[in-house]
Formats: sequence, structure tokens, C-alpha cells
Amino acid sequence: MKLAPPAFSHTDAPLANVAPSGTGSDRSHDRKGVFSSTSTKPAGHSTSALNLPRPRQAGRGAGGPPQNKFKMKLALFFLAAALLAMAADDDAKMLPDGPGKEVIVRACLECHDASGFRKLRLNRDDWTEKVGQMVDQGAQATNQEQTAIVDYLVHNFGPDSKVRINTAPFSEIRLVLDFTNEETKAIIAYRDQHGDFKELRDLLNVPGVDSKKVEAKKEMLAF
Repeated sequence: MKLAPPAFSHTDAPLANVAPSGTGSDRSHDRKGVFSSTSTKPAGHSTSALNLPRPRQAGRGAGGPPQNKFKMKLALFFLAAALLAMAADDDAKMLPDGPGKEVIVRACLECHDASGFRKLRLNRDDWTEKVGQMVDQGAQATNQEQTAIVDYLVHNFGPDSKVRINTAPFSEIRLVLDFTNEETKAIIAYRDQHGDFKELRDLLNVPGVDSKKVEAKKEMLAF
């Protein structure tokens, strides 16, 4: 008994049921809906991988930075601004009270800390020039306010002004009183640990500080 041949062989199956392999195929479709064996891909191009568009990375906009990176930068910006505000507030508390202090805090401490001018001992002409330079660089102060700033600086940081040892920053102690770096660090560390110096004897008790230097600078100290 002979078996009937199959309805289709592997060579005459309807081409309409053969799905094209997409962009990565090495066949091209002709006008009758059949595939020819002529490849349209450049030589050496892989025929097995589909040339599909890459998925967009999560968190990215159209060409923009990742959202999490933007949020991180924004958080760092606000943290830096908060730290600067805290530092300016601490500087303001350490400045001597008196007329002109409020203007100094508003006009000067927005851009730099107080140690920049506390370490100086200038006369009126030099302070006037310094304040003029500050205004030229963008500080907001009227003529009347500039006069108040100069008066404050001359009174508290003029040539004969004393060093307030309990509030003076590192640079003022180091440069005005001519202590070494190590002696200045010892003074500040002792002050932080034991509280304000009450009198000259307290300063003489600081380990690592030359007592002769302290005695020599006693007329320049204010407690």
C-alpha cells in the first residue's frame, strides 16, 4: 500500500506563511511578496541581531541629566547655603558689639568670613580704601553705611586695637599677637575645653605656649 505524498514539501511551502526576519535579515522582499536571496546589508554586518532601538535609560529625560543626579546637586546646593549661613551667624556673634556691626554683618559677611579683616590693624585711610574696594566688587552699602563700617573697623581693628582673646579667630591670634601655629592651636583648644579666659594668668596656664610671649603681648589682650 502506497502512502500519499505530503501536501507540501520543505521547498514548496506557501511563502505567505513565512515571517520575514525583520531589519536584520539577509533577504529582501520583491513586488510579488517573495524573498530573494540577495542581501541588502553591508558586507560583514551580522544577520542574526535585530536592529531594534535601544531602550531609554531610566530617570533620563530627552537628552537631560538623570533626575537623581539633579536632585543630589540641588540638595548639595542648599546644604552649602545653609552651612555658609551658619558660619556667617557664628562670625556675627563673635564680632564686638557697637555702632556699625549690623551693617558689617549684612554687607561684608555675605561674601567672606570675619577672619579676613579681623587679622588686620589698619588706620582710617587704609580701612576707607578697603571698604571702597569692597563696594566696587559688589557689596551693597550707601555712603552713610560705608562711613559706619569704617568707623567700626577703626575702633575695633585699628592700629592700637586689642585682641579679644576669647572671640578672636586663628588668623587674628596668629598674626597680630605673633604666636606660632602650634601655640595658636593650643590657645584655641584650651579655650574650647575650659571656656573663656578670665585674666592673664589663665592664658599663662595654656600648655605649649611661651609665657614670655604672653607677658610681652599682655597690653594687646582684652578679656
